[in-house]
Amino acid sequence: MKPRPLTIVLSLALLATLLLPATLLANDDEQRQREREALERMQQRYPNLLEAKNNQHIGETWQGVVELVPDRDIEDEEQRTRLRDMVRSENSDRRTLFGIWARRAGEEVTVDIVAARFRKLQYERSRPKHKVTDQQGSWMTYEQFQQRQREKEEEES
Repeated sequence: MKPRPLTIVLSLALLATLLLPATLLANDDEQRQREREALERMQQRYPNLLEAKNNQHIGETWQGVVELVPDRDIEDEEQRTRLRDMVRSENSDRRTLFGIWARRAGEEVTVDIVAARFRKLQYERSRPKHKVTDQQGSWMTYEQFQQRQREKEEEES
């Protein structure tokens, strides 16, 4: 079943809520407006982002952002430019949100912590053939990533 853009936005909002203590939810209007605008842009971009992930042109990274998958040869210069622009825009909005959510959460929560939680959510929503990176930055399918995680857990037990 294909996730709908509204579901994605609601999930992002839920993630933000989980990261924020209730007493700190009151933030200034400018920050809320920036958050709303970033979420709206991400919602509009989502169908194209999902298509690029399905084609393995774009993948999720360990840092909570997206990148062009390096081993994918995209010969059409116009398509390559569109994908680069999408990656830039998506990452800009994600970083904006990470910063807003970390500030709201207080001193104990850094942007890196927010990005890690976001990455975990994005990985969990990945399809088996979507590309992701491991902690060392190696690209693989999500299916391969899950297999490595299972193997790692077996070694540790």
